[in-house]
This record gives sequence, structure tokens and C-alpha cells, in this order.
Amino acid sequence: MKIERLSLFNYRALKEMSLKSSKFNNINTNVFKLLKALKLKDKILIKRNIYLLKHEKQYYGYLWLQHLCNDMYIINDLYFMDYRTDSFDDFCEGKTLLYETMINSDCNKFLPSYNFKINDISDVLRLQLNTLFSSEDNDDTFETFIKNKHEDIRCELQNNIFDADTRVPITKDDIYFDEEQEYYIDDGLIFMKDNDNFIGMGQIINLKGKLTIVNFGIRREYRNNGYARKLLSKLIEKARNLSLFLNQRYIYLRVSRSNETAYNIYRDAGFQYYDSVITWER
Repeated sequence: MKIERLSLFNYRALKEMSLKSSKFNNINTNVFKLLKALKLKDKILIKRNIYLLKHEKQYYGYLWLQHLCNDMYIINDLYFMDYRTDSFDDFCEGKTLLYETMINSDCNKFLPSYNFKINDISDVLRLQLNTLFSSEDNDDTFETFIKNKHEDIRCELQNNIFDADTRVPITKDDIYFDEEQEYYIDDGLIFMKDNDNFIGMGQIINLKGKLTIVNFGIRREYRNNGYARKLLSKLIEKARNLSLFLNQRYIYLRVSRSNETAYNIYRDAGFQYYDSVITWER
């Protein structure tokens, strides 16, 4: 088996295999579709981290890696058939790879043979939205993110809330990239404030046709004071308004089964189990 970087010579092979990506794992971020939509600068950065797997003269898989920190990478898109050789082990040497799949994905049966092991299981929860219009109040506890104004605030706040040894801090370029994506919703990101201090945030995106809460959290020093419940209520209210225009009946979010505090907050708000996601590690 050979492993090749993406080039003009194997670009067509990537295109053909990417058509099978969503069937292999329906939460893959299809890298070929993404490349078609990106600006040249962003395309170059992503192409450097796309690898094609080749057995004799046949391409049988690919993976797109994103560097997290140190020697840890997340696989954003992956496809392969059931070949396996030691060359893949050589490629992975010195790297820790993380990959996420739905609990019923076809690819789960292949991953253990490539030495992937289950690291965590998280649940996707959903809440049915009341489609009756609910007017938003003028509570100065909240402030809506505005493009070209709040990028610095979001960058600092998000890095503070989600600080971890396994996470690379985001930059303003990452935020600008986020704003260009198909899933991004204008006015979908809300800050929470304590007087003039930004203490929390939550974002609603349109993830593959589903309104989904992401980047939800409160600064550590403000936790366990009821702020998370209040922010969640505000996001649900925002989702109700968005649902009128996007024809959505539910709002979704995801939480690790090990995070009992967050799980209880979501269940108390009425969220119910919908599906599960496995995080694999190699």
C-alpha cells in the first residue's frame, strides 16, 4: 500500500471516492464538496492534509486530517474499503488520530481492524420547537454577534471557555472561515454578559438541514450559578424564531455521556435522546 498526498494526478480519484463518503459515515465533512466552495488560500491549506490510500494501482481510500495540538489530529473525512496493510500503521506512527461516527455507521465494523478504539460516546439530543412566534426581549444580559465587530471578543471567549490540553486555540481567521461556511447562520451566535463582561456564548448553525446548538459554554469562574440554563433558554427562543423561516421542527445538540452536569441541564430543558456518536482514537 502507498499513501499519497493530493495532487493533480489523483484528484479525480478523490472526486470519485468522495461520492461514497456520506454512505461510509454520514457525519463525514465531504472534503471534495468543501474544496469546490473555498477560496484559493483556504483550498491550499486543506489540500496539504489530504492523503490518498493506494493498493497496487487502485486507490481505495482517503483521509483528511486537521491538526489539533502536539501529535493529535482529527479526521474530518475518511473513506476506505476493507484493505489493510502495515503501511497505514507506518503512516500513523507518532500520531494520535480521532474520528467520529454515528453509532450505526457502516464504517464501525472496519475501524477496529485499523487499530481504532472507542474513546468516548456522546448523545445527540433534540427538542421539539413551538412554532408559535415568541418575541425576543431587550434583556441586556445578551448580545448578538455582529460580523466585523465581535471577532476579537468571540476569539478570546471561546478559547477561554473551551481551553484544554488537546485543543489548539482558534484565531480570527478561523472565525472568518466559520462565517463563510454553508452551515453558518447570521445572528445565530449569542453572547451572555454580566454587566460589561462577556461570560458565555452559544451558537446555532444549520448543520445538514438541522438547527444545531454548538460552542455552548460559560466561563469557568461563572459556572454553577444558573447562567447556562438562562443562556440555553435564550438559544431555544432564538431557534423558535429561526424555525419559522427555515421550516425546522427541532433544535439539536450533542453532549458526552460522561458530562452529567450538562446532560441534566439539557434534559431539564426538555431535550430528549435522538442518536449517538462514537469518538474513535488510534
